[in-house]
Amino acid sequence: QILGNVEPIDLIHISRTTKTLRKVLLAKSARFIWLESFANIEFYRRKFTSLDHISEPRLAAVLFETRCNV
Repeated sequence: QILGNVEPIDLIHISRTTKTLRKVLLAKSARFIWLESFANIEFYRRKFTSLDHISEPRLAAVLFETRCNV
């Protein structure tokens, strides 16, 4: 419940702190955490609610990270 209240970029940072948190937050079963986190972002609710071809963690990285990982 706590993780759903942080911003998506913070979830990315948290997922990079330990292997265990990475495994938990990037699991498909954790999708609800990402959806709750994105629900707090107005432009996500308006523009990105029906994306099927990109995961929420990847979308967070694309939208909020300042460096390119291509």
